[in-house]
Amino acid sequence: HSFPTATFISVWIIQTTVWKMKTIFRESTYRILNIFYSSNNKPHHLRDIARKVDLNESTVSVRLAELEKEDILKSEKDGNLKKFKLKNKAIPK
Repeated sequence: HSFPTATFISVWIIQTTVWKMKTIFRESTYRILNIFYSSNNKPHHLRDIARKVDLNESTVSVRLAELEKEDILKSEKDGNLKKFKLKNKAIPK
């Protein structure tokens, strides 16, 4: 039994959208994003974020990677630190 290509693509788009929504609506993700929105998008490094949101560094690292993949955050090297900040398109006008 095969599915028409259009049906497969529609299901894939819905699954992708649901996954993105789950990523954004996790409490830990919300807490991390709140740091950037409440600090005028000042760059923050992993340990700083983990300390501020009271989560372990591995959880924060996973969430930061998800937010980078979703094109919400960007990272930049500052010496030996990797700092994160919101992408411009994620900042409300």
